[in-house]
Amino acid sequence: MNFEGYKRKEVIGNATLYQGDCLGILSGFGTKEVDAVVTDPPYGIGEDGGDKKRRRGYRLKVAHVKKEWDSKPPDARIFIQLFRSSKKQAIFGGNYFTRCLPESMGWIYWDKRLGGDFSDGELIFTSEKKSIEVV
Repeated sequence: MNFEGYKRKEVIGNATLYQGDCLGILSGFGTKEVDAVVTDPPYGIGEDGGDKKRRRGYRLKVAHVKKEWDSKPPDARIFIQLFRSSKKQAIFGGNYFTRCLPESMGWIYWDKRLGGDFSDGELIFTSEKKSIEVV
């Protein structure tokens, strides 16, 4: 298969994991449905480098080259394609995409325990029919 955005392939038991740009990889499958997509799309919050930022609780100033990959969230059509192409889904930062996601009871709260000025946790949308979990 020819995947656009493909970086790495790992075989783990009877599962194959493709690492890279989710949409590029899914387009390489054509009309074939994959078992699951686990993705962390750009949130559209501008956390893609740029000016020096003072991280909360630290005296260190951090500067990164501005890459513009997080300037806007994906278009709703991307989520339609993702749901059409996969049986199950896990989408990190799901709270940024609620306008594009179906109702679900299978949310996961990831307690990051990182500190700094990022969120203490992250909401992960899943298509599972299970109660909310904390991980």
